Order: sequence, then structure tokens, then C-alpha cells
Amino acid sequence: FKHSLDIILNTVPSNHKYEEYLQLLDPRSNIKKQVLLGLHNGFVAGIALPMITFGRSRIVSSMIGNLTDTQEVIDLCDKHKIFPETEVVGVEKLNHIYESLDKNNDKGIRYVLDIGNTLKEGVDSAKDHGGPPALSECQGLSIGGGLKEAAKMLFKGNW
Repeated sequence: FKHSLDIILNTVPSNHKYEEYLQLLDPRSNIKKQVLLGLHNGFVAGIALPMITFGRSRIVSSMIGNLTDTQEVIDLCDKHKIFPETEVVGVEKLNHIYESLDKNNDKGIRYVLDIGNTLKEGVDSAKDHGGPPALSECQGLSIGGGLKEAAKMLFKGNW
């Protein structure tokens, strides 16, 4: 897969080694960008790096697009039959889903809560389903952490 992609849409929402994916970008491509969409320190670096490198950075971040942009992506996915793997679940599984996503979400599933059919008035789901989920400590997102990430990318030459 090395040098086989024009663009990478990286939606991982936590700190990870996103620079490892750069080798997948085709150096002959006119695009050759990894777009960071998940909120983590790399996201901040993806905002700073294009400004520091005058647009030459292969790592960029993107905020959500406007309605026209969003519709264009939906139409492209529909045309090429690109669909997310989804699983409709009841609210009683919410804690399990949070814990699963926190651990990694290896399956890459997008969960959809069936609120209309499973949320019952007067039911305390935290009490009835074992209390709050057990999640790992949040690594957070900060401007300082993002700038540190950008500096690391610049000095490593991975921009």
C-alpha cells in the first residue's frame, strides 16, 4: 500500500501516530494530504503546519464543511457506494459502547442510538445499567500540545 493514496481522511479522535500513515501517500499526486478530522493535538498541528510551511505540509486539519461541501461528500459516497459500517443499538448499551470506543473501536463501527424505541421515561439508565462507563484518562487537546506536536513534525521532517 506504500505510495498508493492521494488523500487520507484520518478520523481517529484521539492521540495516535498519524505520521506513520504519510508513507501511504503517493509522492506523484497533486493532492498528497492527510486530513486530520479527529480532535487531538495532531489536529492543532494540522492547523499550524500549513501556515508555517506556506501550504506545503502534507498534514492538514479540516473543520466541518458547509452544507454544500457536506452534500458533495455525501453524493460522492453514494456514487461510489462508500458507506460506513453502522450498528443500531439501544440506549441500554451506551456504557458498553463508550468503553468499546475508548479501548480502540477496532471494528471501525459507527454506532447509532435507537432513542425512540429504547429510551423510556422515568428510567435511570445509569442506575439500571451499572453506573457510568469505565473510561481511560483523557489525553486532552490543547493549543500548547498542538504546537508541540507541530514543532515535533517540523524537526522530524514529517510535514
